[in-house]
Amino acid sequence: MDEMAQVLAATAEEFVNAEVINRWMPPDGTYTVLLINFKQGVAGETNKFAWWRLLGTIIDDANPEVAGKDFTVGYYTSKAYGLVKEAASILADRKVTGNTEIAPVLTESVGKVVIVEVSTRKSKKDNVEYTNANILRVVLQASGGTAAGPTDAALAEGATA
Repeated sequence: MDEMAQVLAATAEEFVNAEVINRWMPPDGTYTVLLINFKQGVAGETNKFAWWRLLGTIIDDANPEVAGKDFTVGYYTSKAYGLVKEAASILADRKVTGNTEIAPVLTESVGKVVIVEVSTRKSKKDNVEYTNANILRVVLQASGGTAAGPTDAALAEGATA
């Protein structure tokens, strides 16, 4: 067995268990989004860092071409705490003061409906375009793990439960 075949055989179970990561992002704009999933982990070989990822589904009747599509609302790392601190504080509706609060706040956010702004900017450093999603506000709190309340159209207008 050649080296490639050995490596593939040794990592076959990892492949089966690997999560497919959706890299699709909606066009620039503001969307009503249901937070549907939260994952966290540790990465890095020598310089380890924590990461957190929130996934959402667009539930915005005003944007039928993207309604129902999932995307990464936030991918945060301990290399840039300011971004996750801001998002967690918005989701918790209070100032998050410690890094151990991040996972519980993000976990409890699944089921919340939020307003998200998606914007694409060109990096001055490497001249590459990056698309980011920023949580602006919570419009509906989770209730028993599911969202219930105003219609999608009312949420798009800024109504709250």
